[in-house]
Parts: sequence; C-alpha cells; structure tokens
Amino acid sequence: MIDFTRINNKHKGANIIVCGCGESASLLTEPDKNIVIGVNDIQRLLSPNYLVVVNDKTSFSPQRWSFIETTQAEIIFTHLRGLKVDEKKKCIIALGRYGGCELDKVAIDYSSNSPYIASIIAYKLGAKNIGLLGVDFTPNHFFAKTGDHPLSKKSATISNEYIQLHKSLANKGVNFYNLSPSSKILIPKMNLHDFQNLQDDQYENK
Repeated sequence: MIDFTRINNKHKGANIIVCGCGESASLLTEPDKNIVIGVNDIQRLLSPNYLVVVNDKTSFSPQRWSFIETTQAEIIFTHLRGLKVDEKKKCIIALGRYGGCELDKVAIDYSSNSPYIASIIAYKLGAKNIGLLGVDFTPNHFFAKTGDHPLSKKSATISNEYIQLHKSLANKGVNFYNLSPSSKILIPKMNLHDFQNLQDDQYENK
C-alpha cells in the first residue's frame, strides 16, 4: 500500500488532466502529453497515470469492473480499504467534508462526482494547471450510448461545487480549466490543445 504523504508535490508545477468518463473524454487522443488522473473504467480508453475509485465493486457492471481491476495506472486512490484491486497500487485517502473545497488539510473534500476528488488530488500532487475533461453531465459515456447521466438532475449543484473549487485553487495560484466543449460545469473553458501546450517551466517530474 502507498503512503499518500510520500507523493505530495510529486509533480510540482505540472499540467494535470482529470478525466471522467463522459463523451468528451474521447477527445484525449494523445494522453502522453500530460499526466492524467482518471476515474473508474477510463482504462478502456487510455491508461492513466493515476486512478480514483470511490465506489465498491458492486456499484459496477462486471464489464466495467474488469477495466478497473486490470488498470495500468501507477497508483489507485480510494477511501475503501477493502477495494479489490492490486494492494501494491492502492493509496488510501481520508474523505473530508462533502461539498467542501479546503485544499491543505489531510482529508480530501468530496462531492457526488469522483473527478471532484481527483481534482483536489491533482492539487496535492503539485499541479500548476488542472484541466477537467469527460465531466460533461450530457447523455452517454464515451464508451456507449448509456443515456442520461444518473447525476444529471444535480448538475447545477455539482457545477456550483466546481466553481467554489475553482476559486479555492485560484487563491493558491493554481489554474483550473474545463477542457470539454459540451460540459455543463461552469468553470473557465480552454481548448484541450491549448492546455496541453501551456508552459510549465517549473515542472519537476520526479
């Protein structure tokens, strides 16, 4: 098991993409250009550097779970000690306050949307620029016509949570952009190509 404190600021000054499983995730055709923190079964599209899983195995279909179980991610972040994944990759996080956006405490604030947690983890890893992709709240996942997002009725509330997180990150000198052209999350948008070409002169990939 991996101690989270050992990887704080591992990627100081980096550009980090947080990738959900909405349709816009398919825009990430060159994931190697940036560090990627994915969620759930993003492995069916790309191999992320890091994976966040906050639901147990029973929450997923067998097919979706198979991609989580076999992820090529270096580290899997979860608060679930009993999550049935490779123990050598598992990094246990403590969850903080629901809907909160306090960035410098040990516990990680959370929302009903797992990329929210991934965004705070990106900050703790030292990101200077964080890009949000595949967090659309439009119909369908990138891998299938799955219909309306189960949280679509809460999208306005979740958007407000991201807006508050954007403000907290800005106060720390960290840029937070929505890279999806179709997303309902109302933080500043940026083209994926432009984000991937942001200058990060202070980046240290340790």
